[in-house]
Amino acid sequence: MPATAAAKPTSDERSSAAVAGSERAAAAWPTSITRVAAQRVTPDAAAENLRVIEHTARLLAETNVQEALTLEVGLLRLRL
Repeated sequence: MPATAAAKPTSDERSSAAVAGSERAAAAWPTSITRVAAQRVTPDAAAENLRVIEHTARLLAETNVQEALTLEVGLLRLRL
């Protein structure tokens, strides 16, 4: 009786495995970035950054300012 070969995974199984691997990587990524940011930014600077982002979003939503300029100025104001 011939030995049976291992069944090859279907494309759905390969896709599921790829998604599971990417989800594990994505789950680890925010933690490491958060840790680095927490070491570099004080709570006061983080609060100011949030105010800058909210102000930038308000300008984009409620006025007709140039988007590129608004984003550039908003990003330059961030305290990183």
